[in-house]
Amino acid sequence: MLGMKESLVLALLISVFIFSAYEWNSYGDPEGIIVFEGNEYHQTDEHIVANGFLQYTGAMSSNRKIFVSPKYVHQIYVEDDDDYITYQVLEADIGYNHTISDCLKMRSENLGIEVETIGNSIYLEHTMKYYCCAELELDTIIEEDRITIFVINYGDVCRCLCDYRLSTEIYNLSPGDYHISVCGILTHEYGPQYSDYGVLWQKDITIP
Repeated sequence: MLGMKESLVLALLISVFIFSAYEWNSYGDPEGIIVFEGNEYHQTDEHIVANGFLQYTGAMSSNRKIFVSPKYVHQIYVEDDDDYITYQVLEADIGYNHTISDCLKMRSENLGIEVETIGNSIYLEHTMKYYCCAELELDTIIEEDRITIFVINYGDVCRCLCDYRLSTEIYNLSPGDYHISVCGILTHEYGPQYSDYGVLWQKDITIP
């Protein structure tokens, strides 16, 4: 059996371990990294306020719920009091994702292009009016500090019009200045090599 002195030492060690575990669970991962669904995410300086677009995943990190957004597929969001801490997936290479809506049932009041940066990613959302019989696709070419997004119609043209929402996410960009352009609308006979077809929008963006 343990003596009084040994019991006190053991109790002290157990108390230190429990306190350390509580501290770790309260304040998050030691190096700001979360492993979620097999991917590593690192903490950014971005915080967002609560909104209805975030979806709870059922997972927890340090006793805090993990949320995702259907719009930003390379981020997760960890609740932190009244807002959410943004975590960015760790990727080896620059990549991009495209999302194209069907004809929107409701007319949009905000036609045009909006862009934002979160961490090392650029998010661009293009709401436009176009032929309802179109089959739109997006293609992206990244050449050093120049990013060009092409809108291509593989369908037809007709008399009816509707609104579309086109989204592009470009992730794992190195810090620096980038020039981003949206070109089109190309018909299916042409491809992105026709970069002088028409620039719909362009802007200089900095990844800090």
